[in-house]
Amino acid sequence: MLKIGNNEVTVKATDVLKNQTATQFIVNRASGQVMAAKPSVLPLPDNVIQTGKHHALIIAVQNYANPEITKLDYPVSDAGLLIETLTTKYTFEKENIKFLQNPDRRTIYKTLQELKYKLTTKDNLLIFYAGHGTI
Repeated sequence: MLKIGNNEVTVKATDVLKNQTATQFIVNRASGQVMAAKPSVLPLPDNVIQTGKHHALIIAVQNYANPEITKLDYPVSDAGLLIETLTTKYTFEKENIKFLQNPDRRTIYKTLQELKYKLTTKDNLLIFYAGHGTI
């Protein structure tokens, strides 16, 4: 119940990454009437990190043009499982996940350049590579 006069109301929110924010409102009850709330934004605590979007570059290589490099069985399916995990258990949106299957070096480089211009300084980028590593 609101008392007559000023009533301070605080709304707190916590996301899945445990980031928190709070907003305070003053609700004034005069003569049994509730007046418009006046929001005032509280500063975030120092330990709260504000981030942008979560992006992922998932690279899976199992078929190689070079016959000297043995083919692999699971990189593409493993990458698919990772994408499912990121979108169902974490805060990754499908449109922010780039999945490269059996790309060549040029495609990987081009994709990294595209991400360089798309992401902001607040965004996060996860890069996952499944396949052989060669020099």
